[in-house]
Amino acid sequence: MRVFIYPERTYEELGMVRWICKWYTLPKGWKPEGCEEDSPDHDVMVCNRTTHKTEKAAIAAAKLHLKNDDDFYGNPVVHKQVVDWYVKEDRIAQWEDVGDPIDVE
Repeated sequence: MRVFIYPERTYEELGMVRWICKWYTLPKGWKPEGCEEDSPDHDVMVCNRTTHKTEKAAIAAAKLHLKNDDDFYGNPVVHKQVVDWYVKEDRIAQWEDVGDPIDVE
């Protein structure tokens, strides 16, 4: 069944699977003010993400980001997502995380 995906405003099949790679970066020139250098304020960090069709592709992307990004904070995380109901009566769905996240080092 094809459903409307909130908040992306797209249409996908109910139960469709994707893999997401998430990583955090710090703005260029960020300098710690009032906090430890290795623990920046979460409001300062930028959350980046890419979506992939397979787990292998998501992990490869995470390793690439880890290797190439100078302003990286923490480890990238890969997570499986499935289209599931958000408001079933209105046939509105969303991407839901499934299972445990995979930390890529």
